[in-house]
Amino acid sequence: MFNQDFLKQLTILYVEDDDIARMQLSKALQRLFKNVIQATNGEEGYNLYSQAQEKKQVIDLVLSDINMPKMNGIELLEKIRTTNKEIPFIFTTARSETEYLTKAIELNANYYALKPIDFEDIIQRIQEVCQKRFYQEALNNKQNELKNYLSAINHVAVIYKMNTDGQLTFVNNSFLELTGFSQEEAKNLSLQDILHPSIAKQYIKQTWKHILNGESWKGNTKYINKKHESFYLNITIFKQDDNYNDDEFITIGFITTQESIKQREFHKRVMLNIKENNLKVQESKKIVQEKSHLVEQLKNYILELEQKNDELNKKNTHNLQQLYFYKNELDNAQDNRTLSLQDAQKKIKATSIENQQLRQEKEAVKRRASQLDTQVIAGAKEIKKLYEIIETKDKRILDLDDLLKFRESQILLENPSLLNK
Repeated sequence: MFNQDFLKQLTILYVEDDDIARMQLSKALQRLFKNVIQATNGEEGYNLYSQAQEKKQVIDLVLSDINMPKMNGIELLEKIRTTNKEIPFIFTTARSETEYLTKAIELNANYYALKPIDFEDIIQRIQEVCQKRFYQEALNNKQNELKNYLSAINHVAVIYKMNTDGQLTFVNNSFLELTGFSQEEAKNLSLQDILHPSIAKQYIKQTWKHILNGESWKGNTKYINKKHESFYLNITIFKQDDNYNDDEFITIGFITTQESIKQREFHKRVMLNIKENNLKVQESKKIVQEKSHLVEQLKNYILELEQKNDELNKKNTHNLQQLYFYKNELDNAQDNRTLSLQDAQKKIKATSIENQQLRQEKEAVKRRASQLDTQVIAGAKEIKKLYEIIETKDKRILDLDDLLKFRESQILLENPSLLNK
């Protein structure tokens, strides 16, 4: 199971010379990790690693192919190990090669993955090695913090260890300053040598009974220094961890004089301030982590927007290509249309001229027709007159014919012999 919150805090350097493999895996890695720095070969990978070191940018893990041009993965790991012995390093390779595997183990490589890469397996490996390093660094920080606290306590508190016989096995500087004994002299001291003689033996036995049973004991106790001068300590005695072979008991005490009390109060206030500052630092770190998480979310959002922008640019490019195509088609069509229009205009012009000629001819025809109509009317009148003359002449002819017939009948009547001729 992946701890996505943890992975989102990590920056990895991914080195792979195969462009397709690098692009595919990088795209998947970018969804899980804070930052994925890509390199195409070992030389470029080392340069990017060096630049990150100069900028104090933390790289949490290196994921690298072995067989690459310019500088292979083993050479890259050798160069990085000269300055960083701890950074996790995972190899990927298309084949298992014994000499590479042996060298990788010598250089403290964390894992050796064969291609094709199992994505879930490689992420699980990255998480495991980075968490191990993270927890180790956290433990080291806590140990350093504990050392600082112990160092601070060492300057304000009297500390000594003793075994079950009451023999002192360790004393701190404050003990030596307060009692006046040297480090060599303290090696031979027992509890009886520093406790004031006035302390009742029964009181001492009861104290030992408590601490031998694993219980802590607290109280004011009277001591003597090298000069047998008395002083009081407010002490706490407890048994050291059982993991040690021999039982030892630690005593932490504070001087109870007025001046020492003031000093203790001062140091208490100092420790309280330190604690408050640590809380403030933790709160600040929490705020920074929250802001970092917000920044990462914004980065992812920006990445998504960039991807969408790339997609839109691709679509726009495609649309522009189509637009240019259609524009060219339209320009060609426009050119063809212009030519057609020019042809049509020529035809229209020719037709217009032809129509004008036809109109002129029509007007001439109309005038001619009008003239013909006038002539026809005049001819009709003339014909009518001729018909009237002809009718008159026909009537005269008929009258003459009737007259001839009448005359002929009279002649026959007068001279019937004419019928035989």
